[in-house]
Amino acid sequence: RVGDDVPGRKVDFRLIAATNRNLKEMVENKEFREDLYYRLNVVQVTIPALRERLEDIPSLCESIVDSYRKKHSRYREKRFNENCFDFLKSFDWPGNIRQLQNKIESALILSGDRQEILSKDFGLEAFQDSGSGKGGLSLVSSIPSGNMGRLLEIESFKEAKKEFERTYIGHALDRYKGNKSKTAQMIGLSREALRKIMLHAPATKKAA
Repeated sequence: RVGDDVPGRKVDFRLIAATNRNLKEMVENKEFREDLYYRLNVVQVTIPALRERLEDIPSLCESIVDSYRKKHSRYREKRFNENCFDFLKSFDWPGNIRQLQNKIESALILSGDRQEILSKDFGLEAFQDSGSGKGGLSLVSSIPSGNMGRLLEIESFKEAKKEFERTYIGHALDRYKGNKSKTAQMIGLSREALRKIMLHAPATKKAA
């Protein structure tokens, strides 16, 4: 214990650390301590993005709603319409389970007094890519061809990724009229993460 003067105390614990960063790459770039990396990386478990395991959506939805049923009596009779799961599987979920949970909470509220949760309650229609039937903003096709050509000419994957993020954010902000909070919610980022990318993003029409 901090400040303790009694030696010989025994502890037994498990340490679980989670990250969405490439720690090995960060170690190589001297951005993360190598000794800490090897202390943490004893057993590594990689969790695929939600878009890579869409078959899990029904059980995840039921689990998330069940947690709300236990907390709030008004949700105890809430049930998903049979079309909801196929509808939710048609999206790519860039914000992963956190975004799914956010949309389920929104659907519980928007369903009002209805016991049945409908697809429209998720507020995802504006999020739909009509070209592919998959989720996310259909921004790639709207990026000028010159920009895409420049991306393909960048030899470094890391730099190409940064360039794409800046362009993607710029178009997303334009789509939602410069509203940062709305943009962050719809593309599955925190407002702080959006702000960091915006430091080098193209100029937008309006700031909010």
